[in-house]
Amino acid sequence: VLESAIRSLLSLESDTVVDENADFKSLGFDSILSVELASVLNMKFAGARFAASIVFDFPNMKRLKAHLLGQEKPLAQMRVRN
Repeated sequence: VLESAIRSLLSLESDTVVDENADFKSLGFDSILSVELASVLNMKFAGARFAASIVFDFPNMKRLKAHLLGQEKPLAQMRVRN
């Protein structure tokens, strides 16, 4: 879900692999895209609250994934909305 949201926000093809070690800033994320990513993730995961500063708090996808997996209630246990 995370990589799919990132590809969508960056207008990348669905088969494009996003380097999980690349800084969000180098991928083209700015404060507006950070807000949009948080909004997409908040809509996708019931019970989750992602801050608008998410790409600045966790500067690449690998660190963001690690944070999300370490949540009190891991995303795997949350209901994904369609």
